Amino acid sequence: TSYLIDDFLADADFFGASQVIATSASSKTGFGTAHLLHQREGITVIGLTSASNREFVEDLGCYDSVVTYDDIDSLPPGPSVSIDFAGNQQVIRAIHEYYGDDLKYSSVIGGTHWDADRPESAPMPGPKREFFFAPARAQARIKDWGIAELQKRLAAAWARFLPLADRSLTVEHVDGLDAGIEVYATVLSGQASPASAHVVRP
Repeated sequence: TSYLIDDFLADADFFGASQVIATSASSKTGFGTAHLLHQREGITVIGLTSASNREFVEDLGCYDSVVTYDDIDSLPPGPSVSIDFAGNQQVIRAIHEYYGDDLKYSSVIGGTHWDADRPESAPMPGPKREFFFAPARAQARIKDWGIAELQKRLAAAWARFLPLADRSLTVEHVDGLDAGIEVYATVLSGQASPASAHVVRP
């Protein structure tokens, strides 16, 4: 998914924006995408995260700057793209209201803030939010390049990402369905460390 988001934005010339703002910057898909975007010339990558995860996100080294959710008004001005991994309506509204017409594209990708209040959605300034559907982008690139070329490019991107994952994440194994449910509940409650990568074995 991270590769396909990066490819989509680059293919669209970032909709004329000079910076990308990623919510839930500590999420695996979030910083996987930031890692790729950070390699693009002329694009500033800004991570939005909670105060508790700020240090982790800063240490990743793939965001040019990191801002907490309660400090959105300190985001740098200018033509921007928002990629939303959090699904928090209040955060997205704050971004739209802050940037207005300077927000060139707003993408819905994930919902890590699954428990955030989702009030009735009133119109927001800026562009209409668009859902990013990774399988559709993959199919488009298979049509453009063929499946073998897409797989080759995905493998190359994965290889470049592995050193970051290796130094930033700790793989934690648990065994059995009950242990898996426990891990899932911890993640849902927001108590899981962003540095943990959970593997549930049968």
